Amino acid sequence: MLSKKRLTTVISTIFVLIVLLLSTFSMYIVQADPVTGKTTFYFVDMFDETQPRSSLDVPLMSTLPSTNSTDLFYPPKIFDGDTEQLTMWFYMWALSLFENLEEFGDIPGDISDLLDGYMILLPNPLRIVQAYDYMGNETVNISGDVSFNIFTRSKLSSKINKNDNLKVSLYAMDENSFFPVEITNKTINIPSKYQEKISPMTILLKDVNYKLRPGTSLLFAVELIPGEKHLTKMIFDNDSILRTLIDPFTTLITSFINNSGNEDLELILELLDLLNEMSGEFNITTDQIAVVIDSLISTSLVYGSQSHPSSVSVPFIAGNTDREDFLTYYLHSDKTMDITSPASSEHSTVSLTSGAASWSGPVLTRNKLISDVSAFLYIEHSDYRLIKTPISVEVTLLSNGQELAKSTQTLSKTKLFESSLLAYQFTFDTIINQIELDYGTKLGLRISLSSSTNGSSLLGPSVSLYYDSLQYLSFISFRISETDHIAVKGVSEPFNGKIIPGGIVTYTLNVTSELSDNITVSVRDSTFSSDEKEQWKIDIVPTSFTVNANGEKTVTVKATSLDRTLEAYTKGPLRAIVDIIGLTGITSFSLYAEVHPDAVTYDFIVRNPHEKEIVHGTSVVYTFEVINNNSGIYPDGYIFTATSENFNVTISPLTVNDVAFQETIFVNVTMNVSKNTDVRDDTLTLTVKSKGKGLEKIGMVNSTIIGATVFENIYDYFDSLAGNIGLKDAFGSYGAYLLIAILLMVLFFIILLMVLLLTTRFAEIICTDRVKEILPTEQAIFEVTIRNPTKKTRSYLLDIELSENEGKWKATMDRNNLEIPPRQSRNVVVIVSSSDVIDADDWTQVTMYVTPEGRRSCYSLDLLTSVKDGSEDLLIDNVYHWPRRFIPSQKVQTSFKLRNKGYIQAKNVKVSLYINGEQKNKVEDVVIPAGGYADITLPWIAGKGKQELHLVVS
Repeated sequence: MLSKKRLTTVISTIFVLIVLLLSTFSMYIVQADPVTGKTTFYFVDMFDETQPRSSLDVPLMSTLPSTNSTDLFYPPKIFDGDTEQLTMWFYMWALSLFENLEEFGDIPGDISDLLDGYMILLPNPLRIVQAYDYMGNETVNISGDVSFNIFTRSKLSSKINKNDNLKVSLYAMDENSFFPVEITNKTINIPSKYQEKISPMTILLKDVNYKLRPGTSLLFAVELIPGEKHLTKMIFDNDSILRTLIDPFTTLITSFINNSGNEDLELILELLDLLNEMSGEFNITTDQIAVVIDSLISTSLVYGSQSHPSSVSVPFIAGNTDREDFLTYYLHSDKTMDITSPASSEHSTVSLTSGAASWSGPVLTRNKLISDVSAFLYIEHSDYRLIKTPISVEVTLLSNGQELAKSTQTLSKTKLFESSLLAYQFTFDTIINQIELDYGTKLGLRISLSSSTNGSSLLGPSVSLYYDSLQYLSFISFRISETDHIAVKGVSEPFNGKIIPGGIVTYTLNVTSELSDNITVSVRDSTFSSDEKEQWKIDIVPTSFTVNANGEKTVTVKATSLDRTLEAYTKGPLRAIVDIIGLTGITSFSLYAEVHPDAVTYDFIVRNPHEKEIVHGTSVVYTFEVINNNSGIYPDGYIFTATSENFNVTISPLTVNDVAFQETIFVNVTMNVSKNTDVRDDTLTLTVKSKGKGLEKIGMVNSTIIGATVFENIYDYFDSLAGNIGLKDAFGSYGAYLLIAILLMVLFFIILLMVLLLTTRFAEIICTDRVKEILPTEQAIFEVTIRNPTKKTRSYLLDIELSENEGKWKATMDRNNLEIPPRQSRNVVVIVSSSDVIDADDWTQVTMYVTPEGRRSCYSLDLLTSVKDGSEDLLIDNVYHWPRRFIPSQKVQTSFKLRNKGYIQAKNVKVSLYINGEQKNKVEDVVIPAGGYADITLPWIAGKGKQELHLVVS
């Protein structure tokens, strides 16, 4: 069994032997062409595993052209090539055999498309696929032409056949894609000229329109499509003359190797045997081997060098994808340098032959650490000296004008009357460790010819720096990092940052600084979105402070939840960065706050029902109330179980879900009390368990068990009595019921007899007009009929009684006793009259009593009489004075009669005497019966003049 290293050597050697003769006819021609475009991506070494990789695990293209002077080829060169690269390429060829899905039979169209999409990501011996990962925050609209600027090397067989093609493709894959999606592609024939070895090609994918969203990867593919070669066809054609010559030659060579004893030559034979076995086992055909030979003797891609930087130009500005942790200062025409990438197509130049040129960067706002410094410069030079000596350029790194480090590069040699414009990289190897630059300083760059370069002669070298344009991005890059002078430690309350709606997470930060500094504390805007600001409020106290060297300060940061609804639980956590920024350094602290169910305090209230008395043999339902009292208005579910000390219970419901905050759930527990029990009291227990946290609470209610009722005792008595008289023997358990039924029937008849006796009447009193209204001078006459409803003659005693206003009324009957034959009637007259002192609203009730002789029962009838038109009618009559003639101050008596012509007596009568409108005398409380009169005399003293007299009665 061959080892991996030995097998690698064998595979490489066999390919060398296969194409040894064919590739000797190839020619190499080099020609360069400048690349233009808004952003240019350069293809990098496909076989260099140290190259940065895309998220799709393909090499990331570089935004910088290579400073390597050696060309890279794909497929790799057979002669003067890298054996390891050739072996890896062979492995790619072996894998490419599985890209032919036809070998797997019929595959559904959608699955075939899916697999074809993934094929672009698989290694391929004729296809270079490299990527650009867009890591920006905004969507970029790609609109315009995408230009593939490719260098190719055509071998003699390709120049003869002229049937090699080149396909370029643009793919994209975002977070919503299952596989890369092709945007556009184009295939052209590769032109070749006999005098050129390496030729440039520009292929335009016109009018590309695509929205490049954050997190999207662009894939740029360049694929060679070799045509069939005449020489290969002749070699693998069994009937060809060349094949008949090769076979004897192969036999002769094999015999020679076996007799030579050379291990390397014997290894070639072992590899040939291994390939024969593989071709049989894996069905590798001669046609497939012919394809490999065609690809090796056809056109190759040339890339990755200063002279032939194959690239792709895209119509948008892209960030530096392979140097994300570096800061880049671009050189500008005003002798400044900063992070602004040149956007102009017009470049600036400065002659280094005339003297040194310097650039100054922006002022550092705080201390920084720099390392891995290098300068990338486009330098054009020509040298017309007959005796050429090396030309060197020296780049000096400065800090506020003070030298930090130097780097020198020797420019490539040029032929007579030729100039060279190439990119050179200057690395400052003396900066091994990080250098700290204080705030307020400026990083500078000085470029000059080294002191060893002789430029004094008239035909001396001419050296110029190209910069400040899209095509010539001369810059200095360096790794920049923050210092650790400022540190922060913090604790939060609650410790896990989980709260309920409206809650607060409080962070206590301890900020320390090694140096004196003015420090500000703020939330990084990029981590605190506008949507989050509607849900959260962040307060920082203090937001700025001064600290001494090795001093410290306590800062309080509070994150308050503004959403006090249940939706707050579904909106995700707050993850914000709090920046602590000083002049000497910066640090940050991650703030986490989340409205989460873990912060809920689970609680509920169980309200017990009132106690009850229960008769044994019956059931009772107790209703418990369960109220969700969780903090954070969080819903909950509950599981209910119930037990009784002595009896069986049933419960409804057994469980509930999604009980809202403060919602009340009613739980009914039915307790069934046994009929034959001596228990006098019982305790019913309801256990409620929260589904959220397993919290349990108990509700309890006591019951009093009542013994048998009166009816139960009666039943027990009759049951015993039925046993004594033998009914249970005849009727079993129904004996007691039969005895009770007999008793009830006897009681029924007794009650019926008593009802008949009680309801039998011995007299009936009939009066059709029982209410009368009379004048005070009239009488109310009632005709009352007495009837004997019995079957024998009976005697009756009659009596009347005044029930109201006795003394004002009187009543009489025309008889006091009667004898009435069976079923016959007699009439009795009752007369009611009023006295002369009757009032207007007086009434009376006369009750007539009829008592059958020999019976205790008495029958009665009420008769009602009231006064009609009860009014007073007063009249003054027979007025005279004595003396009839009088003088002033003489006593005079006025006499008169006050008559009552009404039907009722006049009570509380008042008579007043007025002389000339002035009251002189009066008399009160005069009572005059109906039809009567009163003699009244009122004395008074006469005055002077005429006397007008008035009598007023009220």
